[in-house]
Amino acid sequence: MIKMMRLKKRQRKRTAGIASLLGILLSSFLSGSCKSPNSSNERLTTQVTVYNTCGAAVDVSMDGNLQVSIAIDSIEIIRNVVKGSHLFEAKTTGTGIAVYSVTIDVVTNQLYSLVIEGPGKINVVNQYGETLKIYGDDTYLFDLDNAATKAITGVTFGTHAFKATKKSDGTTAASTSFSIVDAREYAWTIIK
Repeated sequence: MIKMMRLKKRQRKRTAGIASLLGILLSSFLSGSCKSPNSSNERLTTQVTVYNTCGAAVDVSMDGNLQVSIAIDSIEIIRNVVKGSHLFEAKTTGTGIAVYSVTIDVVTNQLYSLVIEGPGKINVVNQYGETLKIYGDDTYLFDLDNAATKAITGVTFGTHAFKATKKSDGTTAASTSFSIVDAREYAWTIIK
């Protein structure tokens, strides 16, 4: 008989404990303090995903304040961007040469993307009167027919020497150098 009373007492304590636990969980749920991170009530934060394709490591600032440093061909995320108009600028790490700037108007909480373009591109125009061989930093690049235009893409930052030789006899027709300081298009027209 005593054994049965102890067993019933334990069952009552266990039932009371479970009821208390359920009560705590239910009140937490109803009060909203235990929300899932993916709850529909939770607002998305605004993020700007930055892709660096400019051929150099860059430091990216927003409204003049450094946000992230990004290696070549890498991606970084700037989180918790507030609504408004923001100026994003990218400068080469170490030298501080400006390579890209853009203003983004953040109007809603969503994901925005920013691609830091580059490297430089040189459009070569052949008006020499005959086919030329084009070299960049003493490396053969391509043949360029008369009256044709072709782009040298992926030109990294810094100073680069270019040379055009006649395909017929290999003599130098023209030479030049470019100081690539930002991600834009440059032009070289070769005239006789």
